[in-house]
Amino acid sequence: MNRDPRLISRAEALFAQALVAAPRADGLAGDDAAAVGAPALDAELQRLAAAHPELSDEFASLRRQWELFRSTHEHLVTAASRRVASSSGVRAPLAQPGMRIGRLELVRLLGRGGMGEVWEAEEDELHRRVALKLLPSGGLPSPEDLARFRREAEATSRVRHSGIVAVHSAGEAEGRLYIAYELVEGGRSLRTWLDERARAEELPATHDRETAELFAALADALEAAHCAGIVHRDLKPQNVLLAPDGRAKVADFGLAQVAGELSLSKSGMFLGTWFYASPEQVRGEELDARSDVFSLGVTLYECLALRRPFDGDTRAQLVAQVLEHEPADPRTFRSRCPRDLALIAAKALEKPRERRYGSMRELALDLRRHLAHQPILAREPTLVERAAKWTRRHPTASTALALTTLAFGGLLGLFLRSERLRGEAVEARENERSANQSLSAANSDLRIARGDAERNATESRLHASEAQAENVVREQVIAFLTETFEAAGPDVSADDDPPASRLLARATERLRHERAFDPRVRAGLLITLGKVHEKLGRGDEARELLLEAFELCGGPDGELTRDAQRARLALSATCLRVGDYDFGRALVEPVVAAALRDPRIDCEEVIDRIAFLARFELESGRLAECEATLAIAADYASTLPDADAKAALSLVEQRAMLYLATGRFALAEPDLRRAAELQERLRGPYNPVSVNPLNTLALVYRETERWEESEALFEECLARAERSLEPDHPDFLVMRANLASVWMRTGRADKAVLLLTRARELARERFGERQPLFLWLSNQLGSAYFGTQRFDLAEALHRETLAGREPLLGGDHPNTQESRNNLAFALYSQAKYEEALAVQEETLARTPTDSPQRAGRERLLA
Repeated sequence: MNRDPRLISRAEALFAQALVAAPRADGLAGDDAAAVGAPALDAELQRLAAAHPELSDEFASLRRQWELFRSTHEHLVTAASRRVASSSGVRAPLAQPGMRIGRLELVRLLGRGGMGEVWEAEEDELHRRVALKLLPSGGLPSPEDLARFRREAEATSRVRHSGIVAVHSAGEAEGRLYIAYELVEGGRSLRTWLDERARAEELPATHDRETAELFAALADALEAAHCAGIVHRDLKPQNVLLAPDGRAKVADFGLAQVAGELSLSKSGMFLGTWFYASPEQVRGEELDARSDVFSLGVTLYECLALRRPFDGDTRAQLVAQVLEHEPADPRTFRSRCPRDLALIAAKALEKPRERRYGSMRELALDLRRHLAHQPILAREPTLVERAAKWTRRHPTASTALALTTLAFGGLLGLFLRSERLRGEAVEARENERSANQSLSAANSDLRIARGDAERNATESRLHASEAQAENVVREQVIAFLTETFEAAGPDVSADDDPPASRLLARATERLRHERAFDPRVRAGLLITLGKVHEKLGRGDEARELLLEAFELCGGPDGELTRDAQRARLALSATCLRVGDYDFGRALVEPVVAAALRDPRIDCEEVIDRIAFLARFELESGRLAECEATLAIAADYASTLPDADAKAALSLVEQRAMLYLATGRFALAEPDLRRAAELQERLRGPYNPVSVNPLNTLALVYRETERWEESEALFEECLARAERSLEPDHPDFLVMRANLASVWMRTGRADKAVLLLTRARELARERFGERQPLFLWLSNQLGSAYFGTQRFDLAEALHRETLAGREPLLGGDHPNTQESRNNLAFALYSQAKYEEALAVQEETLARTPTDSPQRAGRERLLA
């Protein structure tokens, strides 16, 4: 049974209130969540469960998570207390290679610092190498050291992400407090990497691209930490580890701020590293995720310019730099630094936090836009902003300028006094003129009204002229297609119609060789033929034609003409086939904005465009953004009369897809029934567009375990679709796989494997192996092998699918997460427990807390 994200959110909010309301346990003080006594919390939860019975399962899950956290907390606190109580102030012997700390044997010293020693160690049972951090090997640790040590273990264990060094265990053994971390073998710090680059005579040509990729990955990892309620507070090159393959991992959460816990610092106390601290951190103010954005921006700047943005000989100088100084453009020091990266760093380094990126996710997205050669959100500062920043950089000059202005203002005041006296003398003459001015104003109003009428008439003539030009283009497009189809007559017999694919190939070939068309006519033909290719599932041919149309329809200075809008919409449809969701979304967003501004575009088309934008947000896993976009479309649809329900069809279908993706099946079903009925009435039962809502309705039946209804409806969809679609058409392949999924879930896995194997081969032949549909079919076939107990084949397919999806869709995309989860299950089924655990921990770390899939994925770790 899928968990409702809304219930989870309500339960979490009430659970947090329960932690605050419950009394502290005996002997435990403070605001820590761990200080709450278990009996008191259980009593509070019983009261809440009685008041909210629908949340009882969620309360139980949260209670188990809290108990795990509390036991770790108490273990560390107890160990620290024993260590303090038993210490006599005599320095303990230094650790040596071969010494044992519980189940760990020390191998070699990796480093030593103020917080103790870090050793490479080996675990007995797993023969796993770890990085073992020990509290100072001699002397009495201060309460601050103990608190920081405990905070580091707790903060790091709260978040699981491939970009954050994982905690394997923590506690006390042999009188020593320890934390066992994931060992980044052969790794080095970003500080070492930066120093090497700074010493190099010439940077590699890939330096800036490597930097952008590195920081996008770091931003992903820190976004996961922020979602878990953790602010790092000490981001700097020394706390970023680089594996030999270039993967980055954030380390050292000893100063982290954890939501809901007592702060390590007193009010106004500074924690962090001055060179990398945010202005609000330097001032000792309350921090949020945007403080980490600033610190990461400092590190990004240093990687671009090969020098820190803020420097000083004394702390006072450094603080003044952080608070007041606007760092120079990195291109001042490195002319080859890309402009986009300089702007991204500048936005992350804005002094007011509200002007920075609002989250690490926003920063990561802008970095990836740069990598994909797409427009970024960061912009050059306006003239007013540049003036303000100049003032901060040059306080002496700006003060002198202000004084000059003030002196000039004094002279101006004297001049104005004399002018006021002279003005009183002419006031009488002005009164005499006022009557004449009233008459003149009336005449002026008449001229204005006449001008408005003339402008409206001119605008109407322009619109009529534009419409006439569009008709000319349309007529020439129709003439070209008619000639092409008539030319096919002699090649066929009277009882054999030429196949659509042959006619389409003939028209496309002719267009490629004829260059005499007016650009608008050619663009119209390219769009028409491209859309037909797309409908027939010929994505490569469609994309080639539509890219040319897109270039032809650019318009002067990027003007978004009606032709340009049509080209963008048609080209974006091909992006859905190849999984290029970011580019497709970038194409559609300006078209939606234009539709909202243009009163000539009817309400139905506006709704269609908004719903199409929502489709890209859904496919790319941006579910919250998709829901918000569809809400805008619903506002437009609410203005339509009930009789015009077909105008909102695209909204209804897309909203049902969102409901399906988020497990709200009861809401999806009525929308899909309504859409199927309207589409059949408009287009007939065998049109592929009419079949689509039926296919989605069958998915709802499947997810609600109405097996017979689902199977019957999938078979009906296939019977209808085969009358108009080729066997390797993408929609037809999807319907076949959906039918196979019902067979898998009802004990007919062998039958499903045969159907999916054939569908996958057809997709490979037509689209290749790096295409979303082929990868989806591979994932389905891998899952079918589970039912036949062929876990080795399932593992191979899910590895292949994950390797294909991750670079194509991104590591956090729901489809990539599905592949990772399936791979973990395949490994677990073959008793490869250690690898299965590692894979599934990453899956869970990347799965949002409100995802309907999260509960099932947690069960594998239980």
